[in-house]
Amino acid sequence: MNKNFLLVAASAAALAFAGTAVSADLSNVTLATVGVTETAPYAIANVATGTLRGDVTLGVEYDSPIPSGNNILVTVKLTNAVFGEAFTISDIDLLDGAGVPIVGQQRTISDGGAVGDNFVTFLASGTASDLVHSIDFNDKLIEFTAGAVPTIAVETKTEFGTPIEGGSANFGAAKAATLVKYDDLVSVDVTAGEKAILALSDTNIFSQFDTSKSPVGTTSTVATLGNIDVNLNDVYLPSLQSPGLYNLTTTEVDEGDVSSIAFTYTGVNGGSTGITLAPAGPILTAGLSPANDIYTANVTATLSGSVAKANSDYTVNVRVNFVDYPTFQSGAKPLASIRRDGVTAEVPWVASATLANNNLTKSTIRVANKGGEAAAVYAEYVTSANRPAGTSTVVGRGVPVEIGSVAAGSDLQITSSALTTALGEFGRGNIVVTVEANADDITVNNRIVYADGRVEETPVILID
Repeated sequence: MNKNFLLVAASAAALAFAGTAVSADLSNVTLATVGVTETAPYAIANVATGTLRGDVTLGVEYDSPIPSGNNILVTVKLTNAVFGEAFTISDIDLLDGAGVPIVGQQRTISDGGAVGDNFVTFLASGTASDLVHSIDFNDKLIEFTAGAVPTIAVETKTEFGTPIEGGSANFGAAKAATLVKYDDLVSVDVTAGEKAILALSDTNIFSQFDTSKSPVGTTSTVATLGNIDVNLNDVYLPSLQSPGLYNLTTTEVDEGDVSSIAFTYTGVNGGSTGITLAPAGPILTAGLSPANDIYTANVTATLSGSVAKANSDYTVNVRVNFVDYPTFQSGAKPLASIRRDGVTAEVPWVASATLANNNLTKSTIRVANKGGEAAAVYAEYVTSANRPAGTSTVVGRGVPVEIGSVAAGSDLQITSSALTTALGEFGRGNIVVTVEANADDITVNNRIVYADGRVEETPVILID
């Protein structure tokens, strides 16, 4: 018995100097939470608090082999994680110096290792001819909370509980990444251009763009309404493994995951309107850049035909279509507007209907058109004072409102009542009138009828 005790003590002493190296890898990370469905436009709305699961490959290498005839107790401990499947002895391999599983190896699970446990302890030994140099754990499933960083630690002891050496491995945030949301996957930047002015001319009224603003003369059938820039963010793209279960890939999303990009515009576009917006799409994969900045283009409006074109406000919705995922949509992004050219007059100190009735002084803006075409007339207010208390917000400031049309060879009387109906209760202030016609054909007068019957009509200088 004395001899046996000395042998055990000698073995324990030898083991005490055996260093341990631990390596671990976490792969095939999937979302374990069930019930996550693909809902357009985003396939994954939010899984920041979901449960992830991944396969762990663990290796333990001893600096010195475990002496023959010695049993060792090996404990594997998880932090921020639990086992997603039960341990069995087939999951554990004792390896010889050549890294080959030992024939006749002995291993028995003594504690833990059930589903939901965060540790497992097993008793193991090699053979007289093959000493244990290392241990492999084959693809064990663990579960952890999204965003957490799981760690794994290995502790080795003699069967009598004497510590040998231990070690640990941290999987790191990159391996334990959370699933991305689709709205984090793509960035779409739309920059609106300057307002495009439809030019007046004697032969093609509002069928070309004025590219010189003032004076009229330089025209084009194409105007740029803005720029679209589509970027794929530096994120990992989850792949659908089964309903409610997603894999995290180790490759960042790139243009190969995109099938096409398409665009939906609001505003006058196509058909018989004579205005065509581009790009229309879909832009196929072959047209995408192999960089994260996968697509950039100007939005253009091209005119055709001699029919007069209409004013229009524009937005664009950019759709990024993926090979295996629902379509990403940017939502409506504003572009530049198209406006018809004309002449403008600022009429000072015009009274609203309420003030005119109170003061018995009537204001009328008279627009005369001696040209051969009817012209639309717009009004907006630029200053406002003396508004009656409790009146609603004025809607016409900086927003031209169509107030009527002046026929060829005729005039349009814009009364205080008409202005108040169109713009709201502005009280008293300066009114800007815009007429879609050549300046040579238009005159604007400010006509005031006072309470005593006097009439005063003053020409207003036109701003071309």
